[in-house]
Amino acid sequence: MSTAPLVAGFAWAFPIRLIPKPPATAPIVAFPVGSQWRAEFRNKEGTPVLATLTTATGGITRIADDQLLITLPASASATWTVKSVKFDLVRTDTGPDVYLGVKFTVVVIQPVTVTTDALL
Repeated sequence: MSTAPLVAGFAWAFPIRLIPKPPATAPIVAFPVGSQWRAEFRNKEGTPVLATLTTATGGITRIADDQLLITLPASASATWTVKSVKFDLVRTDTGPDVYLGVKFTVVVIQPVTVTTDALL
């Protein structure tokens, strides 16, 4: 799945909301209260990790039973020169970890003007 583009060196946020397919009408409870999540950003599968976000560090925020917010601070992507990154989600509080089964691709745009926030 594709997301909104990310500008290297600038903060980025991406909301995830799961919507049931008709005829299902019951709400999806994919992100229950207290669940813990981890996402690793990589250029492609098997390459070094560029950034790691978790619920514990605030990069992944549970909004509702069917919604998460992924937020990447400007400093995390300040040195990225890649054209795209991938991430997926793993639930880490279940022992063993559970793979959500959805992979996201994010286009990375290289800005002309660099924010001074990214240089801190």
